[in-house]
Amino acid sequence: MRHPREIALDEAVVVYCADRLCRESCYAAVILAELGYRQVYGYKGGLADWRRQGLPLAAPSRAVRAA
Repeated sequence: MRHPREIALDEAVVVYCADRLCRESCYAAVILAELGYRQVYGYKGGLADWRRQGLPLAAPSRAVRAA
């Protein structure tokens, strides 16, 4: 996971939860949009489905701590 400050405002960002029942990624998408990110997308299938589809994952660049 990258810290929002490491992501350009015009870079595409995909947020997702563990599964279809979780809604936390919806909140994350709203916050990112409020911060000015213009390409925020929610993946409804969750992390398990994302992996099943063979889609790429970003490796953590470093530990991210809440401010």
